[in-house]
Amino acid sequence: SSSSSSSSSSSRGRQEQIRNQHQNQHQMEQLQAQHLQDRVQQLQWKKQEFLRQKKLEKEQEQAQAQAEQAREQTQAQTQAQKQRRVQVQEEELERELKQEQQEQMQEQEQEQEQEQEQEQAK
Repeated sequence: SSSSSSSSSSSRGRQEQIRNQHQNQHQMEQLQAQHLQDRVQQLQWKKQEFLRQKKLEKEQEQAQAQAEQAREQTQAQTQAQKQRRVQVQEEELERELKQEQQEQMQEQEQEQEQEQEQEQAK
């Protein structure tokens, strides 16, 4: 009967060994799963960071483009203002010139009239 008890104890040992192996395997799987979860979280965080960075870059580019546009607009405006000023100056000069010409013509006419009067007086 001692042989039967020894065989049962060895089978019990084997069962325990298998149970331990299963437990170990389960623990390993849990560790792996945890590791993978950590990795996923890390990657998600990196992705978010990357997207945040991209968003910042995009916003920066937009801001630069807007600034450039504003600068160009300002330049165009100042250019237009300069042109307008020049135009106004030219118009003023033309007016003055016309006025001078008119005054000269009037003076000439007056002189001619005076000459005619003098001629007639003679």
